[in-house]
Order: sequence, then structure tokens, then C-alpha cells
Amino acid sequence: MEHEDRKMPEKFCGCVGPIKCQELADIIGGEVITAAPVCVVQRLRDIKATILGRTTRSPLALPFALSFEG
Repeated sequence: MEHEDRKMPEKFCGCVGPIKCQELADIIGGEVITAAPVCVVQRLRDIKATILGRTTRSPLALPFALSFEG
């Protein structure tokens, strides 16, 4: 939802806000990437990943992200 005034309170703009976003990050053991207007939380998976038969610990292969908005 687009608003001209980005300083509107959460309850009016439909934003998630940093507190709820941090709560999600704490629950899944991840970190907040962005909190408003959409919450995006990322966590690295602890899996044995392979690419073309080779083991990888690449941060491009292991993360997963969750997002939500108000």
C-alpha cells in the first residue's frame, strides 16, 4: 500500500514494524533484513548442500527467507 506520508503509525499504514519483525527473527533464529513496509527475515540452513556433486557452504545456497506484511 503506497502512502505519501511514510511516518504514519503502523495501525494506519498496514506496515509490520520492527518489533513484530524482530519477534519473527527471534522465533526462527534468523536476522531481520528489512522491517517496513514488509518484514523480511533470513536464516542460514544447517544442511549438507551440494552443487554439481560438490559440497557447498555458500551463503547463496544455504539461506531461506520468510516475509510478511500487515
